[in-house]
Amino acid sequence: MLIKNLKYDGYDIGSYGESRADGITLHFFSEDTSLQYYTIFNVNRTKQRGPSKGSKLTGKRFWITKRFAFYQFWHQTCGLPAPSKGLTSFHDCMGKLKSLTFQAETDDGKRLVTKTIESMRPDKTPITTRQLPDKAPIIFPDKEADKSEA
Repeated sequence: MLIKNLKYDGYDIGSYGESRADGITLHFFSEDTSLQYYTIFNVNRTKQRGPSKGSKLTGKRFWITKRFAFYQFWHQTCGLPAPSKGLTSFHDCMGKLKSLTFQAETDDGKRLVTKTIESMRPDKTPITTRQLPDKAPIIFPDKEADKSEA
């Protein structure tokens, strides 16, 4: 079933499945029905350097590479550039998804099929006409006026 007018509502980080794989859950809601939906992408949550290498990152922090499906979603589906600080700082700019509207398929009525998520383009074109001024613009400046009149 195709769900339209989905808005991003936030994300959670966790370990999912029998293998306890690290992942990010994106939460969406339908503007039409107010029902909640979600999808899960694989991410990395382990530190790669330093004395605490291998331990989990704190809070909602995560990192990915360009091979991850989340990177394809961010870059191709959403049309957003990668964070300026690199692929380890997506947690700082997740709010950019709130300005987009999505559509996706769901099989069970709750979980969105990740590969079917698409960004919806607005039907309305932005208004680009500018309001005309009440007064006509000055064509000839007064710099060349005859000064003998004063």
